[in-house]
Amino acid sequence: MFVKTMRDDKLSLLLTLIFSALCLLTAYRSMSMIAEVLLFIVLGIVYFKKSSIKEELNQREKLFIFAFIGFFVSALTSWIVGSGWELRSVRNPSMPSLIDLDLPSKYLLGALVFLLCVRLKWCLSPKVFGYAIGLGAMVNGCIAIYQHYQLGYSRVYGWSGIAEMAEASALLAVLNLVLFVFASCKKERIFYFVAIFLACLACIFSGTRGSILGFVVTFLFVGVMIFWKKRELLPIFFVGVLAGGLAFVPSLTLEQRQDTMRFDSAENDLKQYMQGNAHTSIGMRFEMWKEAIVMFQMAPFFGLTSAEIEKKMPEILQRSGSALVGIKKANPNNDARGKKHNQILNQAAKKGIVGVIALLLVWFASFRLFTPFLNTSGNSLIFSFCGVSILFYLIFPSLVGEPWESNVTLPLVTLLICAFYKIQKGQKIGY
Repeated sequence: MFVKTMRDDKLSLLLTLIFSALCLLTAYRSMSMIAEVLLFIVLGIVYFKKSSIKEELNQREKLFIFAFIGFFVSALTSWIVGSGWELRSVRNPSMPSLIDLDLPSKYLLGALVFLLCVRLKWCLSPKVFGYAIGLGAMVNGCIAIYQHYQLGYSRVYGWSGIAEMAEASALLAVLNLVLFVFASCKKERIFYFVAIFLACLACIFSGTRGSILGFVVTFLFVGVMIFWKKRELLPIFFVGVLAGGLAFVPSLTLEQRQDTMRFDSAENDLKQYMQGNAHTSIGMRFEMWKEAIVMFQMAPFFGLTSAEIEKKMPEILQRSGSALVGIKKANPNNDARGKKHNQILNQAAKKGIVGVIALLLVWFASFRLFTPFLNTSGNSLIFSFCGVSILFYLIFPSLVGEPWESNVTLPLVTLLICAFYKIQKGQKIGY
C-alpha cells in the first residue's frame, strides 16, 4: 500500500528521504537546520501550487503553532522593551546585534514547517522512518567508537558539539527503545537492540552527565508508560534496557571510567565549591544560576536583553555575590550573550515571566499533540509513545542546559515532532 502511494506521490517520497537523512546524519551539526529549511522550501512550494489538498487544523495543532509563534513574540517583545538593538554586532560593530532574536526565529520557522506538514496531504512510512532512526543510532555509535578508541578523544562529538552529539544520541536511544518494545518480529528486535546499545554508547562517550542521566530516567519513564498501557510488553522492555545497560560496560574499565562518566569529577567539583573554589564546571553553573535569579529580580516581566546585561554586569555581579567577577569583568560582552545553563532560569533572566510562560506553553502544546493518541493502537500508539518520551527526556537536559534554545537540537526535535504527529494522524485518517 505504502509503496504504491510513494510511487504515485513524489512529495511523500521526497519528504521521506529528507526525514530519513535527518536521522542518519544527526552527528553532523548543520543537518537538522538544513533539513528544516529544505522542508520549508519544498512544502511551501507545494502548498501554494496545490490548493486543493489542504486540511483543516484542529485545536491541538492550532495550540502548538500558537505556542511556537508565542515564543518568538515573547523574545521580540523583550528585545523591543529592553532596547536590544543597542548591542553591537561582533562581526560588524556598526550594525545592531540580533543575537536575542536568532534562536527565537527558529521557533517561527518551526511553526511554519509544522503548519505546512499538517495541512498538506502526504504520508511517511513508519517502517522506513523507524529503520532510519535505528541506522542513525548505529552511525552515531560507530563514530563514537572511532573517535574514542582510534582518535583518543576523551569526549566524542561527531561533527557537531559535545552537548549536541550527546542529546541526539540520547534521543535516538530513547526512540529505539520504544521501537524495540513494539517491534513486530525477532529480526527487528535484534536490529533495534544493537541500535539502543550504540546510541547509549555514543551518549556515554560524550561524557555529558545531563544527557546520560536524562536517557536513564527516560528509560524508566518509558517503562512506566508501558506498564500503564501495554503491561504484557514489560519483559521485552527489560531486554531493551539491558542493551542500554551493556553500553555502560566499556566506560567502567579502570582507565576509561573518569574520562567517560565524569561522575567522579562532579563529586570533586562539589567539594571544591564548598571550599570556595567556583572555577569548576559545576561551580560555574551555580554562580550563573545565582546571576540569573538576580537578573530576573531586576526585570521580572520581560527580562534583560543582552544589551542591558552588558551595561548592568557590575550590578549583577555585586548583587549576586558571584565568585566569577574576574572572568566576567574581563569579557562582559561574551557573558552578556551567553546562557545560564538552565532552561527555566535562562528564560526568566532574559525574557522574564512572559518568556517562562511562553516556554511552558511550548512544552504543554507539544505534549498535547501526542497524549490523545496514547489510547489508540498500531503506529499511532507507537509514535505517540515516541513523541511523549522525547519530550519527557528534554526536561532533564533543561536543568543543566538549554536544549530548547539550541540551533542544533531545537530543529531536530521540531522535525521529529512533525514526523511522529504525521504518522499517528495518518493512521487515524487513513493515508
